[in-house]
Amino acid sequence: MNKLKLGIAALGLSAVLAAGSASAGINWTQPTTLFEDDDLDAVYVVNNGVLVPDTDNLIDIGHVLISVFELNNAGGHSVLPDELTGVLGIQVLNMTDPDAFGRVDMIFTSYTGGLNAILALGGTTSETVTGGEAGGGALAAMWLDPNPDLDISADNVVDNTISCNTMGQCIDQAVDGELWEVDGFTGDNGTPTGDEFWFALGVLRNTSLVLDAEPSFELGAVNAGLSILYNGTGRDLALNSIGCSTFAPLFCNDDGFVDVIGAGSIKGGKGLSDTLIEDGFVATSDFDLQKKPIPEPGVLALLAAGLLGLGAAQRRHRKAKGV
Repeated sequence: MNKLKLGIAALGLSAVLAAGSASAGINWTQPTTLFEDDDLDAVYVVNNGVLVPDTDNLIDIGHVLISVFELNNAGGHSVLPDELTGVLGIQVLNMTDPDAFGRVDMIFTSYTGGLNAILALGGTTSETVTGGEAGGGALAAMWLDPNPDLDISADNVVDNTISCNTMGQCIDQAVDGELWEVDGFTGDNGTPTGDEFWFALGVLRNTSLVLDAEPSFELGAVNAGLSILYNGTGRDLALNSIGCSTFAPLFCNDDGFVDVIGAGSIKGGKGLSDTLIEDGFVATSDFDLQKKPIPEPGVLALLAAGLLGLGAAQRRHRKAKGV
């Protein structure tokens, strides 16, 4: 019986923690929360100040990489019944010479034309990220939508069941909720400062080869350390939450920490429809983000109560055994 009481107390404590995290709509876990996503990736060039799909099939300095993404899992739980989606735009700032296998290392900055110019590629939605919510250094914006409509997983690519057929449609489906967060760089003119970074290692420069590869085939690694420019998540997030020294020591120029850490893999785009390819899409990717939520006072109070209850049960258990 005493063992049963201990089990019930422990179960009650886990329920308290689960209830506290679920109350916010996203499953925030301590000390960090991992967000996992699916991406569709396109390559654009700037032609007379206008973004147009790349047709040379060769990534170069100044090219703009655009991603439409869906963060479908948070803290080990599905985001459903809501949908957390976003749009990313980064510009190639520097690139090493390709190795014998045609792979390159790249360093990225924010697109000089601004994230709003990328969002303007949407077909019917005039969504913008303005003022202090973005600034010149916004790289990615996310929206929380109670009506899921974007479906762009690797399985969708393979099965040809992607929910959008053009860049405009994909962006529209990604921005049709409430602005949730904007991440990017805080330096002058949208450049990284302090410990912020975005780089890729060993990526195939020839995008036609990327397009011919299976979505299960990894074609390069990506790492990012960003600042939160706008927080509409409903949670206080710890500043300087994760050390850049763990992931990118060469980019550590300040206290060694960033607000958001990201890592992932570029993968093949084989199976993308002709219309998506015409709109510049060449790859899929799997990119995960880590954030550190500050525990809410209510959750801390529930946790304390649960620990007190567990402690009392343990004392009764020891007393019953004569300890």
